[in-house]
Amino acid sequence: MASFLLLIIAAVVFLTIIAAAIVIVVVVTRSKTQNQLNDLNAYKSMANNLTLSNQEVREELAELKEKINSIEKLLKEVE
Repeated sequence: MASFLLLIIAAVVFLTIIAAAIVIVVVVTRSKTQNQLNDLNAYKSMANNLTLSNQEVREELAELKEKINSIEKLLKEVE
């Protein structure tokens, strides 16, 4: 009877350890997933900022090209 009781106690302890391990794995996995999601959002934000910067640079270049063309026309008129 005592050995049966010890067997039951051992089984309960074993199952408790397994349950704790499962909980730890789930918590760590969720934490990693959340960190990866945060990283992905940060990368998306950086990409959006770069896209906006690229568009702004293109607009500035277009304006500069127009100014250069105007200056070239004026120089031709002066010659």
